[in-house]
Amino acid sequence: MNRRRFLHHASASFVAALSARCSSEVPTRGDRRTRIEQLMARHYQKDEFAGEILVAEKGDVVYEGAFGMADHGTGRLYTTDTRSCLASLSKPITATAIMMLVEQTLLSYDDPCRRFFQDSRTLWAQSRSGIC
Repeated sequence: MNRRRFLHHASASFVAALSARCSSEVPTRGDRRTRIEQLMARHYQKDEFAGEILVAEKGDVVYEGAFGMADHGTGRLYTTDTRSCLASLSKPITATAIMMLVEQTLLSYDDPCRRFFQDSRTLWAQSRSGIC
């Protein structure tokens, strides 16, 4: 199995397992916002989650919340405005999303960034990343 296929299957399995676990833990009563709040509060109380969460569907924010300490040294709590250092945690999620879009033929790995970002040349030149 090539690396791309392995990463796709591993990421899909992770998302499927997480979705199954979360959906089985969500109470059946109440609106979505309340169910998400209760689910995340349970994970926080079990020491399984601390941070910020935003759930959106088709561009509309369904839920936005924060749980726990952002900085234990100062006692600063997480808020929906807390800046978090994600480091490289978002790379596998982005890669999985790109692979799914490629499978749906909505983009190609060889597409230039300017196809999706009109001013990408200026943006990337300023960042000096050399991506586009």
